[in-house]
Amino acid sequence: MLSSISLVRYGRVGVGQLPSRLRTTRTMSSLVLRETDSEGIVTLKLKEPPVNALTRPLLTEITQSLHEVGLKADPTESSSVKGLVLTSNLNHQFSAGLDLRELHRPNPSDLTDYLRLFIKTLRVLTALPLPTAAVYNGHALAGGAVFGLACERRFLYRGQPSKAPKGTSYWVGLNEVAIGISIPPFLRELSHFVVNYPEEFDVYLDQGTIFQPDDALKVGLVEEIHEDLPKSLMEAKKWCLTESNSTPWKERTKAKLEARARLLKTLDDIDTQVNHLQGSVLKEDFQKMLDKRFKKA
Repeated sequence: MLSSISLVRYGRVGVGQLPSRLRTTRTMSSLVLRETDSEGIVTLKLKEPPVNALTRPLLTEITQSLHEVGLKADPTESSSVKGLVLTSNLNHQFSAGLDLRELHRPNPSDLTDYLRLFIKTLRVLTALPLPTAAVYNGHALAGGAVFGLACERRFLYRGQPSKAPKGTSYWVGLNEVAIGISIPPFLRELSHFVVNYPEEFDVYLDQGTIFQPDDALKVGLVEEIHEDLPKSLMEAKKWCLTESNSTPWKERTKAKLEARARLLKTLDDIDTQVNHLQGSVLKEDFQKMLDKRFKKA
């Protein structure tokens, strides 16, 4: 079936003449591509080359997009949104996590502001009053995987990374410890909320383990794996729509927030989270590691 798409910048134009079943609108900002299909499912595609590092501008645009989508969640509105899918507009990269440039020899005040922005963005996604799904169409590591875990369901496309050995697919995992960042309270709480066996997963978390698709499925970091990217996106949208239609919006939102109350309370203690992350980042060993990394670059 053919699809018709209207490309716009900061708005929607030119779709009025299209049959409703063919309407898909795209709103393009510099770092986030937003698509809304005819069923009311919004797809946010991150596009911060080369690896979708969570830069300040990207975090700001994600937050803005989430707020705008959340305002349209009320089903009594004619243009209501039914669900949200978070994915990447880049090949082979969902997100590599925090922007290491922000962590390298930072001004402490600037670092605090950056980490607060990260936590606030994560909090907005966690509490969004809509069904949310992440589609990993590339590596999802550290803070990138954290954003996926904040969604309610995760779909993984078993793609073939460039220059990777045959049979190797995208990596998924919380590898903060492997790069020298100790696990902050919110991350342990979030992982325990999502994975199948929290106490066993703590071993992987404390070792910074990353997983290939089948193992990510076993431990509960993803719920579905697909061999085809369009299939992954379609199933994610389908899940969001089914969730939206199965329970009245107010009841579903209430249940979601109640289930996530402990996690949201942890995220609301933003000073504790930021201080924990800052303590790791400002250690000299971590800074020397970044010195070497940036020297090679």
